[in-house]
Amino acid sequence: MRKEYTDILKLAWPVIIANLISVSFYTIDTMMIGRLGSTALAAVGLAGQLLNLTFFLSTAINAGTLALSARRKGEEKEEEIFGVLANSILLALVISLPLTLIFMIYPYPFFSIFVVEESVLREGAVYLSLSSLSIPLTFSVGIFSAAYRGVGDTLTPMIITFISGALKVVLNYLFIYGVYGFPYLGVVGLALSTIIANAFSLSLFFITVYSGRFAIKASKHSRLLDFSIVKKIFSIGFPSLLEQASNQVARLVYTAMVSSFGTEVLAAQEIGLRVESLSFMPGLGFSVATASLVGQSLGRGESITARRVFKAGAKMASLLMIFLGVFLFLAAEPLSKLFIEEETVIEYSVLYLRIMSFQQPFLGLYMVYSGGLRGSGDTKSPFYASLISIWSLRIGLGYLLGFIFGWRVAGVWIGGLLDFILRAIFLYYAYRIGRWEKIRL
Repeated sequence: MRKEYTDILKLAWPVIIANLISVSFYTIDTMMIGRLGSTALAAVGLAGQLLNLTFFLSTAINAGTLALSARRKGEEKEEEIFGVLANSILLALVISLPLTLIFMIYPYPFFSIFVVEESVLREGAVYLSLSSLSIPLTFSVGIFSAAYRGVGDTLTPMIITFISGALKVVLNYLFIYGVYGFPYLGVVGLALSTIIANAFSLSLFFITVYSGRFAIKASKHSRLLDFSIVKKIFSIGFPSLLEQASNQVARLVYTAMVSSFGTEVLAAQEIGLRVESLSFMPGLGFSVATASLVGQSLGRGESITARRVFKAGAKMASLLMIFLGVFLFLAAEPLSKLFIEEETVIEYSVLYLRIMSFQQPFLGLYMVYSGGLRGSGDTKSPFYASLISIWSLRIGLGYLLGFIFGWRVAGVWIGGLLDFILRAIFLYYAYRIGRWEKIRL
């Protein structure tokens, strides 16, 4: 069992650091935009919700890419890994380019689902139109990261994440505020810096693969379009696609519910999400490590080892996130004040963080079990858990508490809290049943 703890930590820490880097830079984005006021902050947050509607497709491809890469690594068929990567990238481009055109040309109709002020609508639509250019870049970067993590190299994505993130911060400062001779661009500057940083990140990934010095190497024997690989990616990724589609639609409904309480409440939730996302990082790291090690163990025919990986990951993630939950509860106010100076927004942000602090250990368990199941190729169980929990509790119970019982936004947020608790229970049951051990890829 000790080996499983060591292996998980070895793979998890670069993922945790990479995610902390990403969220830290993402948080810096929010702080920079927050200095422009609650209108700009709400506009960027809502546009981000809409862009996330496209990224669920990328997540589906990533699930197939990671599971197949890990399984081929365990089977010692490393020459086939580049074929998995190449076909995943091609699939991502076919899907993402039409989405880019839709958001670029028609940004305003998508904002009509939110109850927002005209100024928020105007700024958000402009930001969404330009940011859509980053969609195919984000898809491709995510696939490279998934493939590397599947084969057990979590360090390379971490380094590239840091380099591109640092570049983005510098560009943000220049473009958002218009210093050192650059024009003042506001939220447009944030979109522009995101596009440039993502393009740079993708270039670095291509260099690593074609250099022949990293865990994944380019192969002349791999076909650019291999329908057998595409079929496997779809078979693994389709339940993840449905899961993410359901999640994103539900989150849009959830955000619309929150937005009905006013711009200040919406801005507070955006701040709360940015702060809370820092606590997600350990869980995400253990999730990726568990997925990679479970997939490789099954590729070697070692299902007992895979079960030990599940147990070790669940223990480490839940214990660490208990401490993070306590920290979120106690430090909610000073953390909120880092983003904005408007007192009403700060009060609501503190309320959000203290409610969500109670979900942290359950969130850690959910992430580990869902990661391990996906690494085995079982993407159906996380889909069912998500579908039932998010609509019955986050939306259904949240609406009941917030609007029918009169608890207002606190009731809506409590529904979100209970969502992940039920998901964790559901996936623990799926792990215990053990159907994931029999999946062939």
